[in-house]
Amino acid sequence: MEKQRLFKMTMVDRNFLMQGLRSYAVSVQSRGGNSEAVNALIRKTMAVTGGKLFLDESEYECAVRGINNLRDAYLSAGRSSGGIDRALFKLMNSKLQTGACPVNNYGCPRSFWDFSLGFGGFFYFLRKEGYFLIL
Repeated sequence: MEKQRLFKMTMVDRNFLMQGLRSYAVSVQSRGGNSEAVNALIRKTMAVTGGKLFLDESEYECAVRGINNLRDAYLSAGRSSGGIDRALFKLMNSKLQTGACPVNNYGCPRSFWDFSLGFGGFFYFLRKEGYFLIL
C-alpha cells in the first residue's frame, strides 16, 4: 500500500505551487541536476481538477521545496508572503492517506470510478468492495 498526501488546494494555492515548482525546476537544472521529477509534478498539478492533489513522498518534498523557495524569493525582494505562507501551511498539514491503487490523471484513486448515465445521474463502482451505487 502506497501512502500519499492529500493536498486540498484552491486556485490561488495551485498558482503558488506552479510558480514555485517552475522556479525550483530551473534551479535544479542550473545546478546540473535532473528536473524530470519536478516537471512530472508540474504536469500532474496542471491536470488536477477538483482541487485535490495526491502526492507521494518525493513529490511532497519537491512541492515543499518549491513553495519554500518561492517564499524566500518574495521575502528577499521585500514582498509580502501571506498567501504563500497559507499555501505552505496547508501543504505541510496535508494528511497521509493509504491507498492500494495509484492515482490516475484526474486526481481520484483508480479504485473509485464514476460514470455519467446520461440522464443527470451517476453510476459509482467501488472496485475493492464491489459496491454499485446509482444516484
